[in-house]
Amino acid sequence: MATALAMPLSSPPKRPRLPLATASGLLALLSEPDPTLVQHALTKLLSVVDTLWHEVAEALPDLECIAEGGAVGATDEDEEDNDNANMADHTNSATPIVFDAHTRQTAAALASRVFFHLEEPRQALRLALESGNEYFNVLSPKKEDEAYVERLVNAAIGEYVAKRRGEFDGTAAAAAAEAKEDEDEEEELDMDKLQSVVHLMFERCYQDGQYSHALGVAFESMETNKVAEILQQLLSSNTDEASVVSILKYALASAQTLISSKNFRVEALKLVASTLEQ
Repeated sequence: MATALAMPLSSPPKRPRLPLATASGLLALLSEPDPTLVQHALTKLLSVVDTLWHEVAEALPDLECIAEGGAVGATDEDEEDNDNANMADHTNSATPIVFDAHTRQTAAALASRVFFHLEEPRQALRLALESGNEYFNVLSPKKEDEAYVERLVNAAIGEYVAKRRGEFDGTAAAAAAEAKEDEDEEEELDMDKLQSVVHLMFERCYQDGQYSHALGVAFESMETNKVAEILQQLLSSNTDEASVVSILKYALASAQTLISSKNFRVEALKLVASTLEQ
């Protein structure tokens, strides 16, 4: 008697993964003593911060603490108590949590995103500068990161221009100091890191053919070498002659309005005029 062939069992269809509804579970992992768990939580939080930033904002002190290499929840009083306890009994001292560079950078990137959504670009920039190129890619940002990167690059340009003008002209520094008298004391941004961001922005301008924008920033920051570099990049590009002349005319007009220093204005105008003659 013939037996019926058994039909192969089909695997059940995969259910689409639902978006994370709350960050509370991941935030709780930040206080775990295992650095691996902390890194896992930070990575997961970074993937949902654009929708759950209001929850992640509650953990900003912890995130900044991790970014600086400290343990979550520790205060100066706690550290002092621990030091006293350690002096009394070394056998009861706890092993301090050590976060590697990648974990600290991920925490900085996460905190930066939260400040971005809180519309505090200077704080977001401060932490982005500590997060590294993986999380703050100026030259080739991911599509979903474009608004974030553009906002922070603009903030970096503003800070950099103010610092450069302060170095070039002491009166500008005095004016900037007066403007901040009523503001809360803020952490100083690293000039070398700001310069790196702005110079990467110049490279991106060359890629995108945005020479007028690059010249405007170079004029405002009063960088003679960058003005010369931009003009050279313009001449060596595939930009048509009519566009080159138009950009140079814009440069002549901008030099009159954007440059406050007479000495630098003369230098810049000489460079532009020399390029026009070519």
